[in-house]
Parts: sequence; structure tokens; C-alpha cells
Amino acid sequence: MGLSTLLSAVKTAIFIKRQKAPLKVKMIIPIRCFSCGKPVGHLYEDFLKRVKAGEEAKKVFDDIGLERYCCRALFLGHVDLLETVARFKRA
Repeated sequence: MGLSTLLSAVKTAIFIKRQKAPLKVKMIIPIRCFSCGKPVGHLYEDFLKRVKAGEEAKKVFDDIGLERYCCRALFLGHVDLLETVARFKRA
């Protein structure tokens, strides 16, 4: 994750925290794979829901069409830090 992506996430989190009616943001997953450029952002919610339901990650990857290792690593290595970052105020 690049510095500009992290700064963008922090700005978004601060904006959401300042709103009177906070928005419900679940994740910040890249829209495209960093390595191959395949669009993967729309697949993350389905992946997360099925893995939390108890399905094996390999089977879910095969079903949603993620065959490349780079795309699979993007999902497996993603850690949702938006709520953690949103707690800190801008200096």
C-alpha cells in the first residue's frame, strides 16, 4: 500500500468522523490488483461473507474467479484498519 493510498484513507476516515450522521464504511480494498491490474474490488464483500460463513478460502477464490496468486494475496493480506485510523484526530 502506497503512502498516497494511506493518506487518502486517513482523509476519508477523518471526513466520515466529522459528519453529523456518520456513513457506514466497511472496507478500503483496492479496486484493481496492484500486480496484474485485474478489477477485484467488487469481489471482496462476497469473499468476506462466504469465508466468515465457514467456506474454505481456496474454494471461494475458485468460485469468484480469482486464479492468479497476486489477486489472492491481495485478499488474504488485506487488514481492515479504517476504524482504527478513524479514531485519531488530524494533527
